[in-house]
Amino acid sequence: MVKNTDNFIMLPTVDFCFKELMKNDKVRKGFVAAILGKAAFCDVETGELYTDLMEIHMLELRKLPPEAQNEKGIIHWMRFLGGKKREEFEDMAKQGEYIGEAYEELKKLSLDDQKRLEYELRQKAIRDYNSQMNSAMRRGKEIGEEQGLKKGRRDALRELIGKKLEKGMPLEDIAEFMELKPEEVRELAEEWKKEQ
Repeated sequence: MVKNTDNFIMLPTVDFCFKELMKNDKVRKGFVAAILGKAAFCDVETGELYTDLMEIHMLELRKLPPEAQNEKGIIHWMRFLGGKKREEFEDMAKQGEYIGEAYEELKKLSLDDQKRLEYELRQKAIRDYNSQMNSAMRRGKEIGEEQGLKKGRRDALRELIGKKLEKGMPLEDIAEFMELKPEEVRELAEEWKKEQ
């Protein structure tokens, strides 16, 4: 079912949307043509090509420089993939046949209720995953800090007990002086002796 009730447009950086765009032969042809032959493995010092059988392309949209005149190829596609608003896509669509086709496909996808639902579910799954990971990292950091403080306290107590033992103070007096249970002082004293 297709409807045009709002200004919604899918973002091509969401993997679902990108995969759907690549199903269009013309969009795929334009994108692949833009990335082929731009990077290869070669010796850094001599510039000698290792092989022409393998290439790696890293498209880091966040590192894309400000827009320049006469952009084409992969940079043009990176701008398209990094677009956030319908107006940006409309402007880019005017700059090339393949980007124009990609924008038309993006509009069709955005109007399709089923595709939109799949897109929004994928976006939600990504947000949920990122939220869970951030929460787990925060909790892990809190637990680590807690454990670090406990270990630091225990290490400091062990060292202090060791200094008192070196001065000849009995364990019972150390426990009373430090307001600790005698068993705990005995345990820390044993740990200190093992370290010596």
